[in-house]
Amino acid sequence: MEYLMTYGWAILIIAVVLGVLFQMGVFNSSSLTVRIPPGACKVLRTSAAVNLVGQCSGILPQYVAQFDGASTYVNVGTSSRLHFSSPFTVSAWVRLSSYGLSWDTYEIISDYNGAYKGYKFTVGTSGNLYLQVGRQSDTSLSQAISTQALSLNTWYYVVGVYDGARPIVYVNGVVTNGGAYSPIQAETASSLIGKPQWFPGYFNGQIANIQVYNTSLDASQVQTLYQEGIGGVPVSPQYLVGWWPLNSDANDYSGNNNNGAATALTYTAQYGK
Repeated sequence: MEYLMTYGWAILIIAVVLGVLFQMGVFNSSSLTVRIPPGACKVLRTSAAVNLVGQCSGILPQYVAQFDGASTYVNVGTSSRLHFSSPFTVSAWVRLSSYGLSWDTYEIISDYNGAYKGYKFTVGTSGNLYLQVGRQSDTSLSQAISTQALSLNTWYYVVGVYDGARPIVYVNGVVTNGGAYSPIQAETASSLIGKPQWFPGYFNGQIANIQVYNTSLDASQVQTLYQEGIGGVPVSPQYLVGWWPLNSDANDYSGNNNNGAATALTYTAQYGK
């Protein structure tokens, strides 16, 4: 009792300070890991080789992009590299603050303007992940829908693959569904992050480390990217056509110069909770 009387106030003060530091995220795992400075890791393309350069492994981004669900998005342009009529892969880390406004229109990244060409990588009203590819010849979309719904305020690694025969979706490195056969028709509109081309559905939450490939990654490659975590680097730089870490800017670090034009986008360092 005498010990508590003597040191009780000191113990109480220490407990309060520790509580405040915990709420500030000081003890969060992402705060205890070295964070990659913006632009530290890039792809260098020369006539002879494609290589990663800079500080690229064992780290987390300093920031992730915060989308408000109302007006924020990134336009990454109309480069032909981002329009697909053959196998491709899109991937991202996402954390939803709310669900979509309609069944498939909460856009992560898309190259689709409503003319049944291109693709949409979206989240629906119940948190299910969609990869839809357009086949203009019969004015319809072929789609894969995840059997696992994404919970709110939780980070997920999501991947959409079109293998030339069907769309496939992965959640946290595990394939969750594949769609029916569809020959995809290429789009020519701007590719957008966080906003649909033709229907209300702005993304509400956080997005990081978007990678787009002009090939279909296989299950082992998807699993490798998932294991790398939110700061992971591309597994096949030679096939990489777009890479937007969204680590304080909307620049393309794939070496293909598809830099994004951001509208009302903000970035946050508090993303590990």
